Amino acid sequence: MERLLALLRSIDGVRELTRFGKNSVRVSGAKYEGARVFLKKNEIIVIADFSSGANHRAFNLGIFFGGIIIPYIIYGIFFYPKVYRFKKQIRNNLAAML
Repeated sequence: MERLLALLRSIDGVRELTRFGKNSVRVSGAKYEGARVFLKKNEIIVIADFSSGANHRAFNLGIFFGGIIIPYIIYGIFFYPKVYRFKKQIRNNLAAML
């Protein structure tokens, strides 16, 4: 896990690392971009995520007050492409380093 943290710190665009449990890390990028990295026995899994819990709560409040369809459309148009691009950057850099 320590080797994975060192590799993640060396990637450009990574602002902050937060450990969750003993096998998962939240990688924060600029603004709201983020990714979760899970370390399994023989593989590393990277999924898209918000950069902080506050951003996640704001999105959930948007769903609560705005209904389901409109916030997801806004997320899909404005936020998801940047979050997905950040996740892809983390995944590709980890694959190249390992």
